[in-house]
Amino acid sequence: MIVEKRSRFFRLYDFTCTPRKPRGVALPLVGADSLMSIFQDAIRKGVASVPQSNGDVVELVSVELCEEKTHLALLFHRANPDAPDPIYRRRTHSGLNLRASDKGDDEEQAYSAHMVIDVKPLRLGVYRMTLEEVPGLSATSVVGVLKNVASAIEYECEDDRRQVLKTYTVINCDGYSSESLEQALTKGRINYIDLWKGPDKDLEQDGAYAPSRQKVSLRVYEPITRHNYRDRFLSIFSLSRDKGFDDVRVRIDFDDDRRSRVVTLNREDAAANILFVRSKHFDFGDDLDLCYVSLHKPLIDVAKVYLSEVT
Repeated sequence: MIVEKRSRFFRLYDFTCTPRKPRGVALPLVGADSLMSIFQDAIRKGVASVPQSNGDVVELVSVELCEEKTHLALLFHRANPDAPDPIYRRRTHSGLNLRASDKGDDEEQAYSAHMVIDVKPLRLGVYRMTLEEVPGLSATSVVGVLKNVASAIEYECEDDRRQVLKTYTVINCDGYSSESLEQALTKGRINYIDLWKGPDKDLEQDGAYAPSRQKVSLRVYEPITRHNYRDRFLSIFSLSRDKGFDDVRVRIDFDDDRRSRVVTLNREDAAANILFVRSKHFDFGDDLDLCYVSLHKPLIDVAKVYLSEVT
């Protein structure tokens, strides 16, 4: 896994906390008897982790309310004692030289990611959140740890009929659709359009082989701009329908953050204001570690700035 030494990407999400029972009450994010206190207690007890299918473990290792009490910061690790030692390479006049790093018997390879949540709710039980993008520590994996911790804690509450019931808090997150396609095309470009359709049933071999969905990539030579994209997409939809394709996806490349985003289009979107989720790139003056044992203030600070731009 490789990340840049002096830069990170952050991505925005809506972080939701809802009661398991429809008439119940979700726990508050911070304060007494809150999700924050549940997470901190789980860390102390050593139960704030979830094993992954490949033997890795994703673990919540730190939760703190920022000094201004405006943001909740969380730190996650992903580790595996059985992971192979990293290899470093160096080019010499004779070719490439490789060197393995030294790892102790009681050590495990690890890396970390920060999550920061604005504690001021957007609406009941919904908060704006941003996550440091680190391969292997996706929103699904880290929120899975929080879900696991929260669902293990049942509590009593009164419903709107003043009846006492037991429930727990369900945690989810959804990518925040912050930019329209029209806006993106002022700063980015579409180089490829991918057409997808169902598998070719003629390739099935009595259960021995299972064909997957088919994809055709179209290279774009005549630029698609914010002025012509609706007409161009209508043409693509017509072509895809005639050829039996049921899914159209465009890849948008950005010059400013060196990343691309894939946007799935529906046929009715050709004349609509298409929204999609995009990451933001931040540069740092000093080197960043691959893993932190405690929350790293420079990363927290840029996350707070990012959240302030959209809340």
